Amino acid sequence: MGLRPGSAKNKKVFSIHRPPSADAPYLYESRHGEIIRHFNETGNACHVLNTSGDVDLYFLLSDNDNEEIISSQEDFVLNTLKKQVELELYWDNKLKGVFSFRLLNPLDINNLRYLLESRSANMYYITRLDDQYVCAGVKTVLLPAFLCYDAIRLLEGKKALLLPDFSNNYVTDNLITEEILTKKAWGYYLDFTALLQRIGNQDDTEEIITRHFLDSITRLQKSKLASVHKDTLFFWIGRSITGHKDTPCEYYSTYISGRHLNGEPAKDYAHRIMEEAFREIPEFIGARWVSPIAEEAVPMAVVSDNQFYRIKLSEKFYTLSNDIFKENFLTDPAYTSFYQRIASTYATETVRPKIYNLTERLRR
Repeated sequence: MGLRPGSAKNKKVFSIHRPPSADAPYLYESRHGEIIRHFNETGNACHVLNTSGDVDLYFLLSDNDNEEIISSQEDFVLNTLKKQVELELYWDNKLKGVFSFRLLNPLDINNLRYLLESRSANMYYITRLDDQYVCAGVKTVLLPAFLCYDAIRLLEGKKALLLPDFSNNYVTDNLITEEILTKKAWGYYLDFTALLQRIGNQDDTEEIITRHFLDSITRLQKSKLASVHKDTLFFWIGRSITGHKDTPCEYYSTYISGRHLNGEPAKDYAHRIMEEAFREIPEFIGARWVSPIAEEAVPMAVVSDNQFYRIKLSEKFYTLSNDIFKENFLTDPAYTSFYQRIASTYATETVRPKIYNLTERLRR
């Protein structure tokens, strides 16, 4: 579906569009006819291939736009329609222009793929001067990693990742009983180090994992099966580092536990939904029926009656989890668990105000 830039199997596409420069800032019909016609007849934002085979973006400033907009931070938002993909351009939360890519147009798809895979492009800011189009400035704009990730999924025929309906309310960890903490759960494991190498940025990598995680929760939230919407499903997260100290490998894990989950893949519908979501990530390693406490995971959210709640944890959770960990999973008496470290922090912070209050009383 279109040409993939940088691929050994595909040749690069070139055009006659020579970008404007400081020495030649005007747009000419002979070189930029397509851009000029677009500005005259269609809209203020367009994309074209240049003479080097790269994709350039052109944005026509309105009479109300100050040229300082060139140095301002822009935002891009992906909008997917039935017959086209739109890349919306915003400044200060105001929609300023739309770059459209028709899904049935091979050149548009080529340009879109190029932008998504390079994640950057030169954007030329055009203004009117004496009835001619002239370039007021140019800068390299960067497309958000997850926007590119989402759009590539679309071009590959995959479903869009969904976001759950969040409740504005938190639930306390009073909901998390010892029975829940000792119950096993389905764990899903990702090679975070390999994913980070592929994506290139830790924040973007974490966002991609989070979006797949939230997508799976959304599917569960929308489920009509009694085994799902009548259950209380807890979602946990964890991380571990293995390997040699010079070449450590970090793994990201998520877990789902619930009353109706029993470790049987064929019967655990909620598990199948979660596993299907994570299998879309090439760095997914596999799933196991495990104890989240044994792997020092932390519950972050719960779905109950199809409502999605975030969990507010307190010292109580970390203390109880540490007790369970020490009793059932501690193999080295010298080892300090994650739960114990956090519980100790709570204890330290609790003592401090008592000392200060006592000092204040003595001064009186």
